This record gives sequence, structure tokens and C-alpha cells, in this order.
Amino acid sequence: MSIRIKSALCAVAIAAALAGPVHAEVIVSDFAVNEEGWLMADMGPGGINPPNIFFPATFYDATGRFIHSADVLPWNSFFAPVKFRGDKSAFFGGRVSYDLMDTLNDGVEYVNILITSVSGKIYIDTLPPSTTAFTHYEFVLDESGPWLDGLGSAATNAQIQAVLANITGIYVDADWHTGVEEDARLDNFLLQTANGNNVPEPVSVALISLGLGALGLTRRRRREQPIV
Repeated sequence: MSIRIKSALCAVAIAAALAGPVHAEVIVSDFAVNEEGWLMADMGPGGINPPNIFFPATFYDATGRFIHSADVLPWNSFFAPVKFRGDKSAFFGGRVSYDLMDTLNDGVEYVNILITSVSGKIYIDTLPPSTTAFTHYEFVLDESGPWLDGLGSAATNAQIQAVLANITGIYVDADWHTGVEEDARLDNFLLQTANGNNVPEPVSVALISLGLGALGLTRRRRREQPIV
């Protein structure tokens, strides 16, 4: 192999390295400035039958940069803004994650997160978050979640995909205690696709093309050399 071809192949390798891995798509609320359109909503009977009752705003903590709840509804929850709703089919196999805290709880499992659509609903039950610090939750958006369907059975990939195709609501439990008012807090809510769901960024494509172009130019120059 000639030195020129080796150099061209090296250029391709460098371009690929600079391109890096394919990036996942991310939708996030980090509450750096305000409540970002989150609302309080009633999760309804059983925590999975929301009656579409909303409170116009959560309370924003500018110092800690998180939102916290008001005990204004029968089953209080944080309700995600429009950027987390609609067709999110690309996020199948990705993950949803967030940090949650509640100052009081009953010590039993309740619905932690509920996702609704025109095609049904999926949810996950967990024990309560910490009463003194944020608890981090992270759930894969496939049947390993472990998501349940509207009947309390393990949700299938087909059911999860159907819900993600047209999300009408994402609810995060803000009411882990019966009776006395508590203070629930939410931070760093994130939806992320699985790595590989997205095409490389334009700059990455350009770098790879540059490397391949260098290889082609070297090969052409080699063919054009006179035979001696």
C-alpha cells in the first residue's frame, strides 16, 4: 500500500473519529429559568384515570431551580408541557428520567409516572421517593420498563409503541401521602431516544465525506501517473 493511500485512509479514520457516535435526541426540562409550562393535574381514581382537571401553574423555586407542588387536587401530579406530547415514536427503546422528592409519604407503592394517549395508557408503580433529598428515576421506554397497561398487566412493546405514537399526557406523581398536605418536588425531567435512532449531525457527515474525498483523489492521482 502506498504512503498516499495510507494517508488518505488515515484521513477517513480521523474524520470518523471526529464525527463521534450518533447522538440521541433529547427533550428536557431542567427548570433553569422558570416552570417551563408544567402544570398540576389530577391523576384520577387509582392514579391512572385522569379527569383532565388542571391547576394553572406549579410553584417555581428560583434558588433550587426545581418545581414543587400545590395540594389543590384529589391526586396531585406534575403534568408535562406540550413539547413532551404528540408523536414520540422515535423514543421507543429510549428512556425517561427525572428527580423526584416528597416531604411526606404513606410508605407504600403508588403510580410514579403515567403516560396517556388516544390508544391507551402505560404506567409504573414504585415505592415513594425520599422525603429529604431527590430520588433519581430512570425507566426504559420498552417492555423492560417495567410498564403496566391500563388493566395492570405488563405492557407489551406494541402497547408502548402505540402510546408513544400519540402522547396526550405525562403525569408524575406529586401526592404520595393521604390527607395532610405535603411538598413534592420535580427536577431534570428528560426524554431521550436510544443511541442510533438519529442520523449523524451534518458536521459529522461533512467530515466523513472529506475523508472519503481525500481517498478518491489519491486513487485518481495514482492512476494518472505515467508508466515507466
